[in-house]
Amino acid sequence: MTPAMMGQFPAAALIFRRGLVTKGSVLADLRLSREALLRLEGTSLPQDAALDELRLKDIPSGAEYKPGARLAPSLHYAGRADVKFVNGKGAVKVSDLKPLIDHTKQTVTSSTGELKLDYAMGVLTIDAARALGVSGQLQAAGPVEILDLAIASEMELGHIVAVSLDDQPLANSGKILLQVMSEERASGFQTKTVSEGVKRIANIGTDPWQVKELNGTVRFKRADAAQLKVTALDFNGYPRGACGSAQQLKLQPATLYYLVSR
Repeated sequence: MTPAMMGQFPAAALIFRRGLVTKGSVLADLRLSREALLRLEGTSLPQDAALDELRLKDIPSGAEYKPGARLAPSLHYAGRADVKFVNGKGAVKVSDLKPLIDHTKQTVTSSTGELKLDYAMGVLTIDAARALGVSGQLQAAGPVEILDLAIASEMELGHIVAVSLDDQPLANSGKILLQVMSEERASGFQTKTVSEGVKRIANIGTDPWQVKELNGTVRFKRADAAQLKVTALDFNGYPRGACGSAQQLKLQPATLYYLVSR
C-alpha cells in the first residue's frame, strides 16, 4: 500500500463494514451451464481489452441478451452481477441499464442513487445518508452540493469524505469523521516525455513519499452546524487542536482527519 491508500483506509473501512453506502441491486442475473464451461465456451462476464465505442452497440442494455455478447463493464459500478452454476442450459438476464448508464454524458449512477461516477470529468460523488463525499478532479468539479454537505477545493486531484461514527444520519449525527487526501509521489520520481500525451517513468523514486498540500472548504448544512466543534487529528487519530466549527471549515495543509462532534 502507498501512504495515500493507507491514509484513506479509516473512512473506506467504515463505509464497507457498517454498510454506510447501500448495496446495489442485482442488475445481471447469470446462470452458467457447467457443461458449457467444461467445453470452455466462456461467459459474458470477462471484458475484452480496449472495448471501444464501435462495439458498445453489441453490449446488452436491457432484458434482451445475445449469445456471445459481453456485459457492459460499467454495469458493476451501477449494481451487482449474481452468478450461479447450473446443470443444463444457462441463461443471462440483464436489467434495463439506460436509466443508470449514460454513454453520451459519460456518467454512471448506482441503482440506489447514492453513488454517481462522472467519468468524463473524473469525479465520483458519494451521496448517502451516513456517508457523503467527492473524489477525483475536485478543481474541475468546482463547488459540490450534496445532501448535508457543501465541498469546494482547488486540489487538482483529491478526496474529501465525511462518515458517521455513531451510525446516525449525518443530518443529526453527534460524531463524524471527516477525511481528506490529495496526490502522492515518491521523492525523486521522474518521467520523460515519449510523445504527445505519453510519458515513460525514468525513476520510480525513493522514500519518503510526498503528499500535495491539502486545501478547500467543507460546510455542513445542518441547522446546528455552528454548534458542532471540529478537532484536527494527527496521523494516528489523536487530537491536535480545535479548528473552528462545522459551519465553515477551512482544510489545513497537512491534516488528513477531523473529528466533528457536539
